Amino acid sequence: MACTLLLIGCIVITWPFIEDAMNNGQVSNPSANPNLRHLTEAERQQILDTTDAIVTKYGTFKRTTTTQPLPDKGVVYDTKYVNKNTKVIIKDGRRFDRVPDGSKF
Repeated sequence: MACTLLLIGCIVITWPFIEDAMNNGQVSNPSANPNLRHLTEAERQQILDTTDAIVTKYGTFKRTTTTQPLPDKGVVYDTKYVNKNTKVIIKDGRRFDRVPDGSKF
């Protein structure tokens, strides 16, 4: 019991130092890395305009300009929500349809 209380006390005392170390680390603070820079709006727009496909662990999604209606299910609006049932990704106003497995786009 005494060891448990001692351990909890040590954690409570050192937590502010641990939290500061996590907040000031280069990994968690990208602005501390001089090799990184933010994209300008023109650079961001150029990348968006030239992206032809999104590759995920659940498959490849090709950029399309189809006017077909969206499916009832399987539409996501961010790549972090892609899963095995995703059929269409809408990202920054652009539509990416799933490429059937085994086919090339």
